[in-house]
Amino acid sequence: MKQRARQVYGTHIGFAGRGEMLPNPDTYCEIDPDVVDQWGIPALRFHFKWSDYELLQAKDMQETFRAIVETMGGEYRTKTSIHGQYRLGLRKAAK
Repeated sequence: MKQRARQVYGTHIGFAGRGEMLPNPDTYCEIDPDVVDQWGIPALRFHFKWSDYELLQAKDMQETFRAIVETMGGEYRTKTSIHGQYRLGLRKAAK
């Protein structure tokens, strides 16, 4: 009965991975002179670039999650590729 329930309903698990970003010269914030909040306080504009360190960290995290799920006999599904939106070496700043 337990096996039949798994076949019909399945089981879903989720993982949350946390990482860290190393400070670098391309990561900073500045006051945005064109944007203020409802009290007139200027907003901050953030600039950052992912280094190879952060990209490899995320790739390793996804590969670890895949290994855990497949070792348990599950099927690994994700909305993102292990290779990410940006290939290594091609760094792109977020806006």
